[in-house]
Amino acid sequence: MNGRNDYERQLRIVEEQNRRTMISGLTNFVGVILGAAAILILTALLISLLHWLKEDLNDSFTFLKTYIH
Repeated sequence: MNGRNDYERQLRIVEEQNRRTMISGLTNFVGVILGAAAILILTALLISLLHWLKEDLNDSFTFLKTYIH
């Protein structure tokens, strides 16, 4: 009877380890997805900022050229 209890205890330990491994893998996956989404959002913001800067510089130089002449 003691051998069966040891087997069941070991089985529960292995099942718990498998559950923790699965949860760890899922959290890693979610972290990678969120990280990729953050990179895409930040890249879009940077592109938007650079586009705005280009337009603002063009407007500023146009204003300076008309003001100087």
